[in-house]
Parts: sequence; C-alpha cells; structure tokens
Amino acid sequence: MKREASQAVKCISCKEEGHTSSRSPDCPNHTQSKQEFISSVLGSDSTTFTRKLPVSRAVLPEYQEWLSSRVFTQQFWYSIGQLVTGKKVTHKTAVNDSIKTFFFEDFKEEHPAIVTSKNFTKGYSQPYKIQNVFVNMKKADAEEVAESYCYQKICKGEPEWPEKIELSSLDKSKIETLCNCFEKLVKEKVTLLSLAANPANFARPLWYMLSVYEQEHAEHAPYDVRRLPLPRRFFPFPTPSTRWQFITISINVLNPFVLPGTVQTGYLNQLKQFYRVFSFIKLGFESLNDLKTSQEILFKNLVRSNGFTVDFIFSRKRKNNVVIDGHELKLEDFT
Repeated sequence: MKREASQAVKCISCKEEGHTSSRSPDCPNHTQSKQEFISSVLGSDSTTFTRKLPVSRAVLPEYQEWLSSRVFTQQFWYSIGQLVTGKKVTHKTAVNDSIKTFFFEDFKEEHPAIVTSKNFTKGYSQPYKIQNVFVNMKKADAEEVAESYCYQKICKGEPEWPEKIELSSLDKSKIETLCNCFEKLVKEKVTLLSLAANPANFARPLWYMLSVYEQEHAEHAPYDVRRLPLPRRFFPFPTPSTRWQFITISINVLNPFVLPGTVQTGYLNQLKQFYRVFSFIKLGFESLNDLKTSQEILFKNLVRSNGFTVDFIFSRKRKNNVVIDGHELKLEDFT
C-alpha cells in the first residue's frame, strides 16, 4: 500500500492549512503584488502609457541631489570607458576638457598599452581557475563547484560543497585558497540592496579577476597545448554608448536610499515609497489617497530618468473600440 502523507501543508504566516506562505491568495495575510492589484482594478488587459516631467517638478526637493549625484554617476564611467577604448568622449561635462587633452596628447603617447582595441566579451568564465588547478575535472563539475561553493563563499552567502562531486580534503583546501584571494576583496554580503546602494564597493574583485586574466594572456605562448583555453576577458566599465542613457528606477533601486535594509513588498507599500520621493501633483494626483483609489489610472511603481526629465509609467483601462452601426456611406458623402 502506498503511504499517505503524514502532514498537511501549513502556512508559515497564518499557520492555516492548504497553502505554504502569504504569497498565496488563500492566505488571510496575503498582500497583493503590483500585477494583482492593477489587474483587480483595471482588468487583465490594461494598457501602459508614460507621462513626462522635468526633474525639478517630478522629484521632491530633498531627493533631487540624490537623483543627480547617486543615480547618474555612471555617466562618468561611460566616459572613462570611451577613453581607454580609444573612442571620442561624447559626454561634454562628465570629464574635464583638460583631462581629455592630457590623456590623448601626453599620457597615451607615453603609455600606449593603456588603450585597448580588443573586443571584450560580456561575462567571464567563473570556473576557469578551478579547471587550471584540477585539469582532469569535468567542465560541468567545475561549474557546479564554482556556483554552489565558490560564488556563495565570495559573496558572503551560504556555501555548500556539491554532494555528487567527490573532493578530497586536499582538493577542498586548494579551492578554499582560490576563494580566499577573492573573498578578502568583498567587504559585505552581495545582495540586490547592497549592489544598488553602492556598486563601487564591489569593483575591486572585478579588477583583480581582470588582472589575473591579463597575466594569463600575456604569458600564453603560441601553440602551447598544455594550457586550457584562455579565459574570456571582460570590460569592468559599462559599455560606452553614444546614446544618452535612461535609468529605470524600480523599488529595488529606490529602497536602499529611502529605507536602507528594508525590502518593501506589496503594491500599496511600494507606492508609499515612490510618493515619498516623487511629486505627482502636476500629474493630477493631489494626495497619496488619489493614487490608491483611482479606478481609471494606476501608477506602476516605475519611473525612468535621464537626469533631466522623469518618465512616470502608468496603466489604464483599455478603451473599447467604438463601432458605428446603421450608417451606409456613399461616394457622394465624401467631398
């Protein structure tokens, strides 16, 4: 006879049976997500549209400095990326003219290796160093060790040795040594909140990896079959672009600055955070209650900005196509 389940599923929030957590709509403590809330008010076929305002009118005064200094500092890094790849700096104010002149006329001439013309590929091969130490290890095993143990250890997560891969104490010790080189460069746990709050804190491990990879390429001899394929180099700066960049500001970007360390869940809770930073008066909403109770238009808790203007993303009910019946048009009706 088949054994029946001895325990019923019980919710960790309300302690009732039939569901596992408050994410289930059956839970009394369920908080509606953004999509659930918008669908319940506007229907499942709502449409999206954008309203644009200048930063001075869209952002409350106490947060305007935050938007320009914290969110848009990446414009400087785009310009630096253009310098080291030999491209013309397209941003007029991110880098001083004297720096551009010095770089192109003096520094680059004295140190030509500073400019790279190589095409960097996106991403990098995480288990490369493991495979260099354990040449006979399968690539899939090296990737699993890198993901389950090395990545978690370096990022201050919960590292676990893969159960299906046999590793001796000596093997684990060697892998530990590799991880320690990176781990000391990461000062705090890597999460969406910590990355959004200050991405520069996590730049050092990238530079370290790039220096190791560059050394591998420099020491590589032609026709050297004893080595594994060289690791893919990567570009630590954002990819330079001639287009002016728009930044999407979601609750994950907003949260570290409004309530650091607190993740807001549920549509209404997240709406309150946006209302603390952005002004909706010019958009026809005099209060937070107007935003909550509108039955025709709802804010999607999402904005985009280029540093000068702010695009507010809204949803509204889809309009029904109006069909005119009982009218037969003839040629003479058109003039």
